[in-house]
Amino acid sequence: MVFLRVVISLCLLMSVYANAAIELVEEPVTKGDISLFGSSTLYFKVEDYGAVANDGVDDFDAINRTIIAALESSSATQAVAVVFITNGKYVIDIPASHTQAQAFSFTGEDKVLWIKGNNSQLVSPQLNRGFFRFDKFKTIYVSGLTFDLETMPHSLSKITAIDDEGISITTRGFPGLNTLAPDDGFFAEPSLTGKFGFFLDSGAKHPSLKGKIVNNSAITVAVKSISKCGDNTYKYTFGNAKYLSGISLGDLFIRMARTNGRGTFKFTANETVYVEKVKIHASAAGSFNATGNKSVTFDRVTVKPRTGRYYATNADSFHLKNNRSIYIDSAFQESVGDDFVNISQNTSLNIESINGNQITLRNGLSLASYIIGDAIDFFDSINAVTLGSATIVAIARTGNKITFTLSDSIPAEFDANKSHWMQNSSFDGVVIKNSRFIKSRRHGILVRTPRVLLKNNTIKFNSGAGIAINTENGTTGSFSEGYIGHTITITDNVLERNSFNALHNSPEHEDFAQISMYIQGDGVLSEKKLLHDIVIKNNTFNFWVRKGIYIHSARDVDVINNQFINRVRFPYVTQDNVIEVSAATNINITGNRSTNDNIPSKDFVNVAENTEQVNVNNNCVTSASSCE
Repeated sequence: MVFLRVVISLCLLMSVYANAAIELVEEPVTKGDISLFGSSTLYFKVEDYGAVANDGVDDFDAINRTIIAALESSSATQAVAVVFITNGKYVIDIPASHTQAQAFSFTGEDKVLWIKGNNSQLVSPQLNRGFFRFDKFKTIYVSGLTFDLETMPHSLSKITAIDDEGISITTRGFPGLNTLAPDDGFFAEPSLTGKFGFFLDSGAKHPSLKGKIVNNSAITVAVKSISKCGDNTYKYTFGNAKYLSGISLGDLFIRMARTNGRGTFKFTANETVYVEKVKIHASAAGSFNATGNKSVTFDRVTVKPRTGRYYATNADSFHLKNNRSIYIDSAFQESVGDDFVNISQNTSLNIESINGNQITLRNGLSLASYIIGDAIDFFDSINAVTLGSATIVAIARTGNKITFTLSDSIPAEFDANKSHWMQNSSFDGVVIKNSRFIKSRRHGILVRTPRVLLKNNTIKFNSGAGIAINTENGTTGSFSEGYIGHTITITDNVLERNSFNALHNSPEHEDFAQISMYIQGDGVLSEKKLLHDIVIKNNTFNFWVRKGIYIHSARDVDVINNQFINRVRFPYVTQDNVIEVSAATNINITGNRSTNDNIPSKDFVNVAENTEQVNVNNNCVTSASSCE
């Protein structure tokens, strides 16, 4: 194997460097433009419409009427602002007659609106509703607000008994931490999309137990049944004995459920979205959902549970789909029930019909970011090859449907099945920098779109990969999503204790690593078009498990000058090489170091036989603290 690597490296060294991956030296996008909010902005105070801070009385109607009045005075050139004058707490008790998923839901029709919080707090007793939805605004700007729920939409308890034969645990709850009882009626609501349980490490020296995650990150388990045993005492039964592996008395358990689409914010089909200095302590689903917008900026936003709580959201913190430009700067995110950042594009699931060079899709509002002149790629996600491409020459909208007329006929083999997808390759790109993503149930950053810069972020204690660049599922028949990702630079980040979900680190989940990039199908090496031009350089990996970087079904990848420190040996987890490469071509791995590695006998890089054009040069693995 060593000889094979040497041959690969020497005979293809010149071609590797001649075809180095494209690095994003400059940011591909900038922050959104909010210059319209100047001296001519008209201000509407919520207090003038009846809102009173800190009195414990419902302010929903007053705030709603303030926004309506402001929008009546707004236009594409006239900015308006809804202002919370008092730095205090406003109660949002949504009436039963209000059926929308968010408390305040408005369509802007090219209006310009600023929700100016002045560090005020909005608190709601509803556990299955969000706060704001804005559609079709020219500019929507939200700043200086804190959001919270009076009670967390989950149940927290401590394990008091474990029955391995019955595959069950008995728990006692914490009613003083304003969480729900496990049999609360909330969990039976039909709007809930799933019922989950999370095991948490109790914090008592359990860094290497299967089924648990250090520092209160969570592992998801399916709850089969719940029965009440006594006052504040409940028995949970599971369908799989492996869920109890490594669990101890005194550990914590959460029952959680979520209502998709009912996050704190939902932004759809806006020209510019700018969220600044916003803090979220709790959400029924995710924090920020943005779809089909031209420009989206999140500047110094925080998602973090209040003291005594363990989770802030039950879904993705940032769920961003079909946005042309995304800029996230100086975010602080802690303890969420899914991915911290999930960036993707809708592709084929909404296709209604194909006719020659025309394609009609449902849910057209989510595709409002598409414009004439955009390039559309058609591809096969399983085999990792493109089928063809065309340019949008006309756009027609009928109701909630959108029809694209293209410059060329749609490829004959493209049939919108589970493996064939389409994607807009003209979007501007993504910047995520100077941010902290700590403790999620799934990935830290999940990116499935072109032109991405991830720089100077701290990503730690995530159950899944720290950074994932991938498609979903695979060739098992459950395949549901496919994406193209290219021109991605990952630099100067710190990743620590990610991919610690031991169940995910089983052999059937070999794609889990601190940084993972993969398409499940092997494809044809010479035709790979989906994941390419990826640069991973100058990153630090602390206390990492299983593997540092996994590259599968990709081409033109540079892995340069990364530092891996302190491999953590789990007794239940297979220990792999620092970097693994398979079904890939034109990969350059140079100048990387793994120190304090407790398995220095393993080769630094494992190159599978179905891989070609790999340069492995000047890397080091050692049990010492330095490679010198």
